[in-house]
Amino acid sequence: MTALNVAVIGAGPAGIYASDILSKSGLDVNIDLFERLPAPYGLVRYGVAPDHPRIKQIIVALYKIFAARRHSPDR
Repeated sequence: MTALNVAVIGAGPAGIYASDILSKSGLDVNIDLFERLPAPYGLVRYGVAPDHPRIKQIIVALYKIFAARRHSPDR
């Protein structure tokens, strides 16, 4: 069976979690994650208080998803 090719637009929390769930679905899937901003994580990173300690913890958690699934946060 041919692998499913999926493009996820937006590397904010929703895009990262959607990619993570899809990658764990058991399907043969290739995921390309696209972000127009220079860094991932969307409003979590660029929102009201990106330097708040709780927000930094969320960014670390999202980064771990990237690392575990070998996504490239630089895309």
